[in-house]
Amino acid sequence: MATDQRKDFWQEIRERHVLQVVGLYLGGAWVALEFTGFIADHYDVSPYVIDLLLLGVAGMLPSVVLLAWTHGRPGKDRWTLADKIVVPVNVLLTTGLMVLLFSGKELGATTLERTGEDESGATVTRMVPKSVFRKRIGLFFFDNRSGDDQADWVGHWLPYGLYLDLVQDFYFDNRHPYQMRAALVESGAHDGVAPLALSRKIARRYHLVHFLEGALTSVAPYTVTTRLYLTKGSRLVAGHSYTDADLGVIVDQMSVDIKEDLGLPAGHVAEAEDLPVSAISTDNASALENFTLGLTELIFNHDWKLATRLLSRATAADPTFALAQFYLYQANLLQGRESEEAIRAAMQHLYKVPERLQGAFKEVYYLWQGEPGKALSALNLDVSLFPDDVIARRRLASFHYRVAQYAESLEQYRIIRKLNPDDDLVLRDMAEVLAAMGQFNEALEYLRAYSKTNPRDTEVLVEMGDVFLLHGRTRQAAKVYERAALLGHNPAKILVKQAQQHFREGHYQAALATAREAVEAGRSTETRVEALHTLEGQLQSLGRIADAMAVAREAMPLERRLAGPMNGVLLRLVHFNKYANTTLADSVLARLAAGQQAALPDPWGRAAGVIRVTYKVELPGQSISEEEIALVDSFYSEYKYLVDMPKELIMAHIATSRGEYIKAIQGYISTLSRYPQRLLVQRHMARAYRLMGDGQAARTTIDQLLKAYPHEPSVLYELYRIQVMNSDPAATRTLAHLLDIWQNADDIFLPPRQVRESLLSKSAS
Repeated sequence: MATDQRKDFWQEIRERHVLQVVGLYLGGAWVALEFTGFIADHYDVSPYVIDLLLLGVAGMLPSVVLLAWTHGRPGKDRWTLADKIVVPVNVLLTTGLMVLLFSGKELGATTLERTGEDESGATVTRMVPKSVFRKRIGLFFFDNRSGDDQADWVGHWLPYGLYLDLVQDFYFDNRHPYQMRAALVESGAHDGVAPLALSRKIARRYHLVHFLEGALTSVAPYTVTTRLYLTKGSRLVAGHSYTDADLGVIVDQMSVDIKEDLGLPAGHVAEAEDLPVSAISTDNASALENFTLGLTELIFNHDWKLATRLLSRATAADPTFALAQFYLYQANLLQGRESEEAIRAAMQHLYKVPERLQGAFKEVYYLWQGEPGKALSALNLDVSLFPDDVIARRRLASFHYRVAQYAESLEQYRIIRKLNPDDDLVLRDMAEVLAAMGQFNEALEYLRAYSKTNPRDTEVLVEMGDVFLLHGRTRQAAKVYERAALLGHNPAKILVKQAQQHFREGHYQAALATAREAVEAGRSTETRVEALHTLEGQLQSLGRIADAMAVAREAMPLERRLAGPMNGVLLRLVHFNKYANTTLADSVLARLAAGQQAALPDPWGRAAGVIRVTYKVELPGQSISEEEIALVDSFYSEYKYLVDMPKELIMAHIATSRGEYIKAIQGYISTLSRYPQRLLVQRHMARAYRLMGDGQAARTTIDQLLKAYPHEPSVLYELYRIQVMNSDPAATRTLAHLLDIWQNADDIFLPPRQVRESLLSKSAS
């Protein structure tokens, strides 16, 4: 009986032509999918269209089967109740599923046409891909397993050369090893070569979807192997091997393979800008080797002199090598030399640089030429032409942040967030800007939002602690620093933060001990310099000037290594303000005058003069001439984007020293409005109020500052002077507290002397 029923069923299937109808449907669907795939592959149409069509075909299959069953028999048929119910429901369910799964997906073209103006006003038009289709890859140094130590540079060049090749294609937002130096060095990979686990960790830190590592296994000819991984889960996506005597050929082939491995449309790969890497760098083997060695010394090892020699050899071998000329210019800048010939050569051969990197060249060139307007125009052009290019927008956001245009910087980061909603790293950038704007609670909200989706990212915990410190919430800062330490954050960096926290809480000896521990634990030059500066500043605040000078001498060689010889000297001159309240003040002023008279090229020459002015305003009885004010004006008109000290603050200090207290207060208010996190400006403002005789305004201002800095000696000293002015009985307690803080202060430090003299005077009376 069951056999007869099966026979009847299959007989019915044949009579109703169900298989034929379904076959025709699937055949037509296959043709449609192939055609759509061809279109997507050759005409920059979203690949999501294929997935959408495939879902629609699969989703409507039940209706096709039902209609074939009810209407496939020859002759007239009526619509059944099942037809009237199942087909509409199937259509609705399939449509709903398509909307649910593809809502927010980009289903149109993958590119857009954009037009903008360059720094000269010329109109430029480009076709650029939408951000959703971009690929983010971390490129790490290749391990040299060839047995030839002289070939280490090859392992450095290959990922950097690959970055240059891929950056021509706007589908890629990659990071090369030099851009990840801090993370590599902090993790112990001082040579830049990271094992697989560390590469994955760093790729996750920078929210890179894929990462590439490789190895050089032989030379003459070169044999190279590569492995492309998915960061999430560390799944191997593809592996390749290359052998050729020409490194340029290997890089070019790696670039093509990566595009294929990541499924970029064949039409795009065929038509996209893809000059051979030798055309955007050099085809001269000697120039290439010396450039790579020089770049490593410049960025990884901070050996400016050796970097200059190597890069000079590279440019001598190939004067058209724009990248080598550009980095030679930077290496010379760090040593106080302009190197006009190098930067002119770089700009002359800018056509050899991938277009997306040209904005960075122009920014550096115009800033150091004192033409900030053109630098900003170059950055705005990149954003106009490539509005979905996160690299361009980050560069513009960073520029706005450096010049305290926080609202503009925040807007760029918000656009980046919309462009890459899956990459929440930008939330930390937005929090940094909000903290700079004084919006501490809003900054913490963004950091907490990031921390929820990245619970083991210790960087965000440190940033949360920094915001808590700015806000004066030291207990909360201590908690997040401890949590970051438990999760394995860089111990030295945590110690630096904890030293700052201890000092803010008035635990001065614990702060000094922790800062010294941070110096000893520091793996990178950056961390050790930060720890030494923290220790030096704390010793200065406690009046231990001789100890602060010893720390300064310890920091100097590291400063020169980190910032370059010339910048290191200027950085040290800035720290001379510690001598303003000492018996050494006049001799230091003479040294600063000698530094100003030295034949230093601009901007360093004028910067030395500005530093001398900022020191003079700290001293009583020093007059500031009109020529010195003009020097400050001229420096900031050309180089304001290169310095951290706001002009408003310097001019307010000058006004205070000249007795123009109302003008000074207006300057301090203007500084705070632009730089709300510079809370210690309120100490200078309170002093100006005190000097002009407004004790009530002085007390209100210093009380506001004490909420965030209740244990800062310089703030307490100003509080004491205001209390004396206002005949406040609490002045005696403040006086005793200051004497306790400065019990180990050096004799050359003047504030304790003044406090003791005041105490003796009170005792005598």
